[in-house]
Amino acid sequence: MHFDASGIIHAWDEYPIANFPKFWEWIETQIKANACSISQVALEEVEHKYEDCAKWLKDKGIRRVGLTNEILLEADKIKELLEIDEESYGSGVDEKDLLIIASAKLESDVLLTQEARQVIDPNRKKKNFKIPAVCGLPEVNVSHRNVREWIQSSTTTFG
Repeated sequence: MHFDASGIIHAWDEYPIANFPKFWEWIETQIKANACSISQVALEEVEHKYEDCAKWLKDKGIRRVGLTNEILLEADKIKELLEIDEESYGSGVDEKDLLIIASAKLESDVLLTQEARQVIDPNRKKKNFKIPAVCGLPEVNVSHRNVREWIQSSTTTFG
């Protein structure tokens, strides 16, 4: 699982460690098994909102994906696909989101994002697509889940 800031922040908000220790032990186990990663860009967003969450992730040894030329090139391809001219972003993804999507794509990993789903409407400007809609484009093709879907797909019982 490759974390977007919105996904891990949602988990931190909705499932506090003090109340859901088994859930966080499960995430820690996945981090230690190298099954979870986060782009440096997303980690900085988490740190900006919740320093303690970012510290927890770092302390547990989450694999951090730094910016590479390959990620930058992939983000540029997605930006072009969305018909975003220079810095003229719409109401959808921004530059950081593109880097996060690109890193998930190149990591061949499922992206954990809490952003709302959108129906892909061919009449809607692509630059207004949120992360799930961008991931769903055939040219991007990145699987994604929200926190509830991630928990359900794990078949783990927390109790």
